[in-house]
Amino acid sequence: MWTDPAQDDTAVDAGVGTAFGRNLERLRQVKTTDDPDNSFRLNNNVLP
Repeated sequence: MWTDPAQDDTAVDAGVGTAFGRNLERLRQVKTTDDPDNSFRLNNNVLP
């Protein structure tokens, strides 16, 4: 996910599957537990 702070603070889903591949589902599980508010949402964001 990439967010352009100059435009708005809404995360954009772009290339996450390509970036994380087969680890994406596990990363989503960790993200749901450790970052449920999606505070760390820049740079290839994995949605909780």
